[in-house]
Amino acid sequence: MLASEPNQASLEKRLSCSDQVRAILFSLSRERIGSVKGDALERVSLGVNETEWEPLSLSELLDAIDRQPQATLKLTTVNHRSAWLTLVPGRSHVVAAIQATDNDLLLTTLSIVETCNGHDG
Repeated sequence: MLASEPNQASLEKRLSCSDQVRAILFSLSRERIGSVKGDALERVSLGVNETEWEPLSLSELLDAIDRQPQATLKLTTVNHRSAWLTLVPGRSHVVAAIQATDNDLLLTTLSIVETCNGHDG
């Protein structure tokens, strides 16, 4: 079944992207950067091109990310500080860039992303 191999590789890459984003979001949520409770999201928005919106569920967010060549994930803390993750789903490590409103938040976010990428291989 050689014809199906590229489709399987594409599926694995997409699942890997979703798995990375899921792991990052749950880890950031534990640090009160954004919030994931089950499938519900709070203080999380997704920017694509010039449009920003707040997905209501993790599954909705992951589906939207999978359909974009690039997107920006914005996560806000309870103190209204923000971190932005530039996501490129086709890459082996989905996070291409990180920005934050302050150095402490940037370092925390960077550490979590690096930890999650290390677990994904």
